[in-house]
Amino acid sequence: MKKLLLISLFVVAAGAARSQEFLWKLGMTTQFDNREYKSDYNWSQTLFGVRATPELGLGWNDNSVMAGLTYINEFGAPSYEFPTQIVLYYNYNDHRHYNISGGVIPRTQSIARYSRAFFSDSVMFYHPNIGGLLAQIYGQKGYFEFACDWDSRQSITRREMFTLFSAGEAHLGPVLGGYNFSMHHHAGTMVPDSLATARENAVTDNIWVYPYVGVNLQRYLPVDSLFVSVGWLQSFQHDRSFDANYVTPGGVQIEALVQKWGFGIYNTLYLGPSLMPYFSAYGATLYWGDPFYATTKGVYDRLELYWQPILRRDMSLKISSVHHFDGTRWSWQQMVSFSLNLDKGMFDHKEKPVKHKKVERERIFYLQ
Repeated sequence: MKKLLLISLFVVAAGAARSQEFLWKLGMTTQFDNREYKSDYNWSQTLFGVRATPELGLGWNDNSVMAGLTYINEFGAPSYEFPTQIVLYYNYNDHRHYNISGGVIPRTQSIARYSRAFFSDSVMFYHPNIGGLLAQIYGQKGYFEFACDWDSRQSITRREMFTLFSAGEAHLGPVLGGYNFSMHHHAGTMVPDSLATARENAVTDNIWVYPYVGVNLQRYLPVDSLFVSVGWLQSFQHDRSFDANYVTPGGVQIEALVQKWGFGIYNTLYLGPSLMPYFSAYGATLYWGDPFYATTKGVYDRLELYWQPILRRDMSLKISSVHHFDGTRWSWQQMVSFSLNLDKGMFDHKEKPVKHKKVERERIFYLQ
């Protein structure tokens, strides 16, 4: 009996060993971002650097554990100016409908299309990881995504901050409907209230929601991309130290994109009051969206003219001329971004098949 049990355990262990797989990934992005701004809400500067995230891990069945580093270097600055971050997460991915990760997760795993009112270009590059949880469901009819990102642990010098964000989109033929959501909790430090200023230990809640509807004609016309959407950006914000009640600025947003042969036009028009009433007090620690949404002139328009000669799963190159109008003045931004995403499955030809190829191509576009 003992021999039979030992033989059974050996067979099970051998099978488990065969099912295990050594995994590796490499993500790298180089971004040139020259901002010639004439605005009271954003400032001129040139951001030029590289970000790399090498990962190693172990996979079994649809599960994996990955570990790595995220390194950021701005050209011309000391290599240690941005601290290297550890990446460490568990992932379940059935390669068809579900993808769930927990730990310190590369933000590039996000599949959703978020308005720049929620996440600016700078946040996407300089805050590359999510600390917490990322869960996704996707298929031919759309997707759903939810994340919990613990931005900052409370200390003498750091505020306590965390963000819950989510997005979803459903398709019925060419018609689409979706939403973006975020809830950012912005608390104080461990400094006693008697020693800190009111602003240093103020607790501020910042909730945004963006429902939208539109049409996506990409599959019906001879173009690379073509969609138009109309939505309402609504926020609920409360600085508990200074306001008795929530302030609720909101306005309409219209987005339109057309792309053919790699050339594209992407315009975003927001009409409404300032969505960032506490920007002068807390700035980018409270608001992760583009500061142009702080305009008090009732209008913000972003016009992007671009050429995207390379758009593949493993590589992308995009050259953009971006024009911003804040209700008073025009500002100009020039961007060039190159991304490389490699993994073991691309080379050993054992990668699991993806059922929804059209969905995969659209997800690649949303990440740009």
